[in-house]
Amino acid sequence: MQDGADDLRFLSAGADALAFYLESDVLFWPLQSESQPLTIGNLLLAQKRVAAFLGGTDPHVLKADDQISQARDKRRAAWKRKATSEFHARMTQYKSALMDAGEEENTGVNYPVLARLRVILEILRDEIDSEIHSDNQLTSFDVQLRKLIVDSDFVWQPQLQDAFPAAKYWFLYAKYARRSA
Repeated sequence: MQDGADDLRFLSAGADALAFYLESDVLFWPLQSESQPLTIGNLLLAQKRVAAFLGGTDPHVLKADDQISQARDKRRAAWKRKATSEFHARMTQYKSALMDAGEEENTGVNYPVLARLRVILEILRDEIDSEIHSDNQLTSFDVQLRKLIVDSDFVWQPQLQDAFPAAKYWFLYAKYARRSA
């Protein structure tokens, strides 16, 4: 994953399946030979990561970006519906992960996974209607997260840092360091 190959593979597979996904009632769509299911959040995260790794000139990236744009334009209501449903599902996951992190010892938390979840929530915020954001709830959860982390180096590969600025993605510039009660 150091070079974006996994993200590109996911992006291509997700873009190919996107039209079918948007027509379905399934929120977490399994993709053959991929560990992550197709969701709007996973797809947009992969797209953002691939752009940071490879730029916009790779023909596979251009094809996937075009497929995503076309599907989003043709099925705008379905796109919004899926993004909104995923936002709520991810909020539930975030709450659960924070509760688990608050109870476990330092070795029990996989912070990069928790940070990835928070990144997806941030990406989805741009895809849903503002009144659905649950900003107060997300802010409340972020207060809990800040109690569990300390500032640190960027969590992911350095090539991704410019695509995820600290002002918006502050949780990627941290590490888990639960404080004793």
